[in-house]
Amino acid sequence: MIEQTLISTEEKVRGAQVETDSEFDDRNIKCVDCGENFIWTAGEQVFFHDKGLKNEPKRCKGCKQAKNERLAAIAAAQSSGVRQRIEVSV
Repeated sequence: MIEQTLISTEEKVRGAQVETDSEFDDRNIKCVDCGENFIWTAGEQVFFHDKGLKNEPKRCKGCKQAKNERLAAIAAAQSSGVRQRIEVSV
């Protein structure tokens, strides 16, 4: 009985993988920061879908990491009481 349960569980997992793989295909997206194209993989799309995220990514991994580092530096400076000017090009 345990073997039968394990087999049916494996079949469900395989079925779910086939279903999600056919639903999502790799997509090319242009990064808003650097302008380069990057691939939003089917696996990443499944993750977004599972988490309930509606918007596709706008930045490639490198630009996203750079943005997060800038935001972390600003937050650290603000928490330490250092006034920091944010320069924006228009």
